[in-house]
Amino acid sequence: MKRLILFLLLLLFASQGFTTDLIVTKENKKFKGQVVKVIDGKYIVKTTSGTTLAIPKSHVARIYRGNRLVDFEEGMTYLVEKRHPYLPFIVLSVASGAYSVNRYQEYNRRKKSYNNTLSEAQESGSEDDLQNLTDNSGKALAESIIFGLFSAGSIYFAVKPLEVRVPIGKISVGTAPNGVRLSLNF
Repeated sequence: MKRLILFLLLLLFASQGFTTDLIVTKENKKFKGQVVKVIDGKYIVKTTSGTTLAIPKSHVARIYRGNRLVDFEEGMTYLVEKRHPYLPFIVLSVASGAYSVNRYQEYNRRKKSYNNTLSEAQESGSEDDLQNLTDNSGKALAESIIFGLFSAGSIYFAVKPLEVRVPIGKISVGTAPNGVRLSLNF
């Protein structure tokens, strides 16, 4: 039992060492890796590809680590939660998709009926039948397209996660004998 607990603790501490950060610069460049140190006003980042970068502090806009966000432009630390509040729209999406398929089948039925009636009128040579003949399948096709687009859009909004930022506090800045020291608690 002690070995199992020791193994789980070791696994927990090891997983903390493998967390990856997402560093976003002010030019919107993104780097995935881990912030190793802060030296001479630069963040030393070891990327997931194995390269080591030195990014000046003045160029860093945000750092994401797990579910935490440090936003240097606003000077705040946030807890980031991803939610799916629009998931019930999947029901609406399925219903409008089914109606779209129904309207497309109606379009095919009306078009086929129109073509059959047109060919019969041309074979009989009756001018009265040709003058009164109208193709009313376009409305069903338009409804099919509109409800199909609505179905696709509602699936997109239902599945897309909503990112909620909960403010934790200001980034703490302290003074040191050799300059200003920025302390971040991840």
